[in-house]
Amino acid sequence: MKARYIALTDINNGIEIDDIQSLVRLLVYSNVIDIEGLINCTSCFVKTTGCRQEQIIHKHIDAYAKVKPSLDLHEDGFPSAEYLHSITASGIESFGDVPEKAFAHEKYNSNRGVQLIYKALQKDDERPLWFGLWGGANTLAQALWMVKQYLPEESGKIFSKVRIYGISDQDYAAKWIRKEYGDRLFYIVTPSDWTGKGSKDYYKATWPGISADHSEHGCDDGKSRTKGFTGADHTLINNRWIFKNIRRKGALGRRYPYTHFLTEGDTPSFLGLIPNPEYGSWGGRYTLQKIAEEPFAIWTSTCDTVVGNDGRQHTSQQATVWRWRQDFQGDFASRMLWCVKPYNECMHPPIIDCFQQNITAAPGQTVTLSARVRDVDGKGLAEKWLVYAEAGNTTESIQLTHTMEPFCCLLTAPAYKCSVHIVLAVSGLEFPSPTRYVRFIVTVE
Repeated sequence: MKARYIALTDINNGIEIDDIQSLVRLLVYSNVIDIEGLINCTSCFVKTTGCRQEQIIHKHIDAYAKVKPSLDLHEDGFPSAEYLHSITASGIESFGDVPEKAFAHEKYNSNRGVQLIYKALQKDDERPLWFGLWGGANTLAQALWMVKQYLPEESGKIFSKVRIYGISDQDYAAKWIRKEYGDRLFYIVTPSDWTGKGSKDYYKATWPGISADHSEHGCDDGKSRTKGFTGADHTLINNRWIFKNIRRKGALGRRYPYTHFLTEGDTPSFLGLIPNPEYGSWGGRYTLQKIAEEPFAIWTSTCDTVVGNDGRQHTSQQATVWRWRQDFQGDFASRMLWCVKPYNECMHPPIIDCFQQNITAAPGQTVTLSARVRDVDGKGLAEKWLVYAEAGNTTESIQLTHTMEPFCCLLTAPAYKCSVHIVLAVSGLEFPSPTRYVRFIVTVE
């Protein structure tokens, strides 16, 4: 089932070019995500906005229109450029630092970005509605305020479907939302000072794992400001890689800017649209906590221990993202190739069927994990098995026994009650190639 998604972006040709990069990626995934809004907003870095910045989004949609016929050869469901233009809007133009002067006041009700969100919140659709806060939150705050003011009887159901991923806190409105409505909202964020000075604490967040290998936002140990991290393969995000795999791939790729600071800092907000953040995904892994400065529990950073590209173990919150870099970059590069190549010259996602993903086992029992996989391109597939220890609650190393049968392995359950998460990753033998997964959850009782 597709996720519903609205992006609020402080997109700018100056310091926020990583938003432009993230927008390109979002557009080539627009057939597997139901995009319901692309809203230009303010932030502590871009304190005023308007149609000038909104035009950046429209220009990229125009570039998408040029490659859409080629994308349509590979998969169904890509939305029309006309639709994407229709859901593009500017949010509240003033910076969200003070309630009633930038949000939470009836004078902002008619703002087009606010109205777009307000109407989306009221749709007769049982699916959750995700909001990616690439910038500030005041336009979203105003729409939520309107729900509380004008739809009190429906507000409980509406709030229950809201899912928010904040790329740290980039205005006061983000904290205001959690203070006013946090008891009923699903919110992923690592809180920070909402002014530009708050960027000094971004190393505590998960999202910089997308690309902060050599940045002040990077964290190598999950605790201190190490100004970068090791272990991830930086050659998969540098400008040489961008030139080869993105910039040379048609009209949309040419609009993907080279990196000057961080690559795609906002992309984690839609890489992992999953029901349970504790399980981990391309967008990172999170835990529900009540932390000191927050009035209510939020989903926030937690650590994984990963063997990096250097062969050493690394433990940090950002490792929960960069551990998947080869897979999500290969998947992205394959879609960019779809923009310029016919079907038979590209790789496509394998089809995986699994009839038993949730397995109950006795302590010490050996269980079989298997999936049926179809190679739609006929070019060969590679499999990787991962014991995702942090997503479960095991206290010892878990060993898998590979069999002669493809996409099959044996697990000997621990001798105590626990939950074990095993992930099978399947991708093509060629690069670039999409990767698809199946997760087995073995409950030892």
